[in-house]
Amino acid sequence: MPERASGPASTRPPGALRHLAAIMALPAMAILAVPLAICLAGRVEPGWGLSRVAAAAVTILGAALVAVGLMLVARTIALFARVGQGTLAPWDQTRRLVANGPYRRVRNPMISGVFTVLTGETLMLGVPEMALWTAGFGMVNAIYIPLVEEPRLVKRFGADYLDYKRHVPRWIPRRMPWSAGLWGTLCAALLWAGAPAPAGAAPADQQGSNGGPVATQPLSGEDRALSHWTPERMRRAAPLEPLEAPADVTAAAGSSTTYAQLPDQEISSVRDTQYPERIHGRLFVRFAGSDASCSATVVTSRARNVVLTAGHCVVAPTVNGPVWATDVVFAPAYRNGVTPFGVYPATVLRAPSLWSFEAFLELDIGAANLAPGPWGQIEDALGSRGISFNRPPSRYKKNKLSFSLFGYPARPAAFYDGERPILCVSKFKGFEKFTGSPNAGPCNMKEGSSGGGWVVGGGFINSVTSHNACGADRECALISGTYLGNTAFSLWKQAGGGLSKGKQRKLMRCKKKPKGDKRAHCIFKAERFKGTQL
Repeated sequence: MPERASGPASTRPPGALRHLAAIMALPAMAILAVPLAICLAGRVEPGWGLSRVAAAAVTILGAALVAVGLMLVARTIALFARVGQGTLAPWDQTRRLVANGPYRRVRNPMISGVFTVLTGETLMLGVPEMALWTAGFGMVNAIYIPLVEEPRLVKRFGADYLDYKRHVPRWIPRRMPWSAGLWGTLCAALLWAGAPAPAGAAPADQQGSNGGPVATQPLSGEDRALSHWTPERMRRAAPLEPLEAPADVTAAAGSSTTYAQLPDQEISSVRDTQYPERIHGRLFVRFAGSDASCSATVVTSRARNVVLTAGHCVVAPTVNGPVWATDVVFAPAYRNGVTPFGVYPATVLRAPSLWSFEAFLELDIGAANLAPGPWGQIEDALGSRGISFNRPPSRYKKNKLSFSLFGYPARPAAFYDGERPILCVSKFKGFEKFTGSPNAGPCNMKEGSSGGGWVVGGGFINSVTSHNACGADRECALISGTYLGNTAFSLWKQAGGGLSKGKQRKLMRCKKKPKGDKRAHCIFKAERFKGTQL
């Protein structure tokens, strides 16, 4: 039962149920089907015929091993689906190396988990043939993995796998989890851009729960942040985009184009200080002493000071825990080093815990609360965009729903320098497989556009730019955003979004409805919040 991690297969059966079945088929056969057949063919003797006390102790130990093994198997299966973007099945193998979670300590935790379950079952059932099956399973994998599986992984992943192999043991877990460096986990989580999902696919963070937990990081040193970000440092800040398309896709980066590539268009400078363009801006951050930038948008909130951006713009999830940005400031209506409304230092950063600690790509969303500026809270001074959550999949019409994407991209051509705001009006192109991220295109924005708001009809932010959806397809011009579902709603509320008593009552009534389209549309309408137009 090798732990595969390979390039995309040529054919893959569509549908989430088939993917789930493929992920679980081999572990289920080893720990359920074969033991069941052995039990039916032989005599089950719990406790192995020992005395009552000894038999109880052996049975309890076996049950504990089964529980631990099942938890490990479940954890690794989830990582295969979310991080590896694939399954154990030969027709749908993972598309990139899995080195997260328990894989940081040992190279084959799934096999270890299955072996632990089998050992526990052997102790519990008291069937000699079960002991032979457990030993045989361990022996086959002890031979197969180093002689067959690992050479395949070296061939597919080259230096990346060799580096991982040097630092992480095959079977005996290391005491401290392996770290590939500050950006290791972030890059591992984002270096693959998924293919669009089938038309019937749904977002990953849909209605039906209260949303995942949110990580919070208070900031200090507002005066230091303001003094650090001089116009020159702003111009030199590296536009942050953790996922870069392959070289053959971005070969135009060195071109001398002096205009945005259609359908991208530069926002006219005469609109910079007008509503709503002025509430989009550039977010400047520092990671490990390096200056960087993203895009962000002022969104409506009771706190009157919330900007929305991508999760990777405020926190880098590493194997040693989250690394938060420092000296964060927001410059609304920024252009060529000019900040017509000044800059607003951030006081608190937030991102979903599953992004901050585990780099779950479908939750790549972040928020920042800003200190008041010369004219008070930023929303009172400049206005805000509206925001909406839990848009039902039925309201995403492929090639019909239009998004207006705002950002400060620095690629793919010389014109894109991160110094001027760019707008791309494009169509919804489906949900990405596994993550459920909405895709839009065509759009040419690359580094620096991360965190830029996606605006739908009525002026509502409905997503933020997360990652490149093109993979190795040189003809592709798709961008993936983050679906604003339950976790994003929790993030916004904790950042000071606030719900009126009327909205709270409406949501309660909606959630009492039977699950279905009526409930989904009711929640969607209750979770739309109009912007402030000044």
